[in-house]
Amino acid sequence: MKALICRVILFFLYRGMRVLEVYDPVLRQELLDLPQGLTFGIRTSPHPGAPSIVLVNGAKGLRKGKSWEMPHVLITFKSLSLAVRVLIGLDSIADAYAQHSFTLQGNINAAMGFVRAMEITEGYLFPSFWAKRILKRLPKKRIPTLGVYVFALLGL
Repeated sequence: MKALICRVILFFLYRGMRVLEVYDPVLRQELLDLPQGLTFGIRTSPHPGAPSIVLVNGAKGLRKGKSWEMPHVLITFKSLSLAVRVLIGLDSIADAYAQHSFTLQGNINAAMGFVRAMEITEGYLFPSFWAKRILKRLPKKRIPTLGVYVFALLGL
């Protein structure tokens, strides 16, 4: 069940970021500030077959990368349970970092830019009362949360 939850949330995280690339100038700028061609991966567990995603910051925006390629920046959670806590918003990514819930491989500056983009996306995807618990500040929404979910599902 945890693996399914992680897969669904990673799907909406990616699709939400794609939608917000268009509608949110702050997120767009975060991605533009990252090196073009940078790949960023999230693995929910070090075990083979665990849900994961690789994203590429390319000329045409954020795209999915090849799951078998080693990304430039990789976050690997130490367990599926720890990944679920972060992905469903029980723990912030900053708390998970402080608690050593994951390992980070690659350039920490690039990782921070990507994490800021993830946090903006979480600010849209989670209800405000929930997002306040895990984010330092809520993003000024340029599109309603429901709109992000609809566009994400439709692939717009």
